[in-house]
Amino acid sequence: MQCIHSSPSDGERRTEEIKTSLPDIFSVIKGKDTPLNLINSYEFETDKKWQVVPDMSVERYGAGVVVHDGKLYSVGGANSYYHAHKSVECLDLSDSEAKWQKLGAEMTEERDGVGVVVHNGKLFAVGGQDHNCRTHKSAECLDLSDPEAKWQKLDADMSEERCGAGVAVHSGKLYAVGGRNDNGDYLNSAECLDLSSDSKKATWRKLPDTLERRSGAGVAVHNGKLYYVAGVNHVGYYLNSVESLDLTAESNATWQKLYAHMSQERYEVGVAAHSGKLYAVGGGNQISDHVYSVESLDLTEPNAKWQIVSKMSVGRIGAGVIVQNGKLYAVGGMDDSGNYLKSVECLRISYSPRS
Repeated sequence: MQCIHSSPSDGERRTEEIKTSLPDIFSVIKGKDTPLNLINSYEFETDKKWQVVPDMSVERYGAGVVVHDGKLYSVGGANSYYHAHKSVECLDLSDSEAKWQKLGAEMTEERDGVGVVVHNGKLFAVGGQDHNCRTHKSAECLDLSDPEAKWQKLDADMSEERCGAGVAVHSGKLYAVGGRNDNGDYLNSAECLDLSSDSKKATWRKLPDTLERRSGAGVAVHNGKLYYVAGVNHVGYYLNSVESLDLTAESNATWQKLYAHMSQERYEVGVAAHSGKLYAVGGGNQISDHVYSVESLDLTEPNAKWQIVSKMSVGRIGAGVIVQNGKLYAVGGMDDSGNYLKSVECLRISYSPRS
């Protein structure tokens, strides 16, 4: 029985015709829903087609992804048997002949719906849930500079369990926003941990509550602001709204809703900020189930509207997303046929030299 990716209840949805344009500069981080087996690379300067690169070793839906030292890491997630992973694998993006390699060290917990970041050479995995749907309030880290290192639980747990939370790092602080707890409640709470503090004394600090309870939302940081994008709320409505928190004024800041709404609602969406733009990639809603499109918002323009950028080769929910060397990687997830994926797609989003 699949208990971790159940669809929200019905709600009103709005239909809108979507027109696609040529790829623009964009980037995304996070997503989730069926396992894929491809890695595609879009070379804007050449054939303008998605190119296949090596599959991961296993399907990963709801995995977290990061890039460190030229390597793409895929952490946790779940396979087609709804079994949550402890494992991590990586791909050397500087080697065109490279294949995915599993790390020797596995996490201390199975973590599907996990949030991951890298800070000072350490890989952090936050929250998620195991195959019995037990949701974690713990976080753990791995020193990537030490080949013999093992995963270590952080001394401080979050104030509550979180699966499908938005996780980010900024100025030495680890942020966890929303998600759902062990009772299945959708959360509007947020908290942060100072990674520069003595780990024995550091505790998670409560932040202002978000305006909307959200799970399956994406987060990105740009210019000192944390953006919290789409997802689904506690009554089952898929969302196309965005709210933000000024991290430079935490003590006095409150979440602010952006005026511009996306063209479609997106649950388990991948998001990122790149070159002054906020990108939303894939996800799902009750109109089209899996959203193929990518759209962006220019954060430098106060009155900007979301614009359709491109269309993926497959609709992906719960994919992990990251940008490296001008290419956007969408890793795993679930496709529109309900298949959990090993595949990864990569789109060239800027004119930086090819890797």
